[in-house]
Amino acid sequence: MVLLTITPATLRALEVYTTHSGGNSLKKDGDPDLSKAAEGDPISHGQLVDLSNIMKREHLKLQKSVNVDFGLETFLRGAKVYVPPPKPKPAKVGQCQASPV
Repeated sequence: MVLLTITPATLRALEVYTTHSGGNSLKKDGDPDLSKAAEGDPISHGQLVDLSNIMKREHLKLQKSVNVDFGLETFLRGAKVYVPPPKPKPAKVGQCQASPV
């Protein structure tokens, strides 16, 4: 599974989707949770494809209230491969640690 970063266009589409979806989720096994998505957070390629397909299908219903391009190309523009932040280094064991005075 490839994880990409959420772009502003993807975030806007997610906001529209959650507003009009009635609580349906794009999450499948192993996919990131998008309930509190922010720009730069991870999203799987499969979730992007699903979101694009759903939004294009629903676009005619939403066209009057939303003026956004829901194409996959728009979502991918500016996206990067998501690299998770490094894990914190474990505390050293067996060595004296300086304590604040």
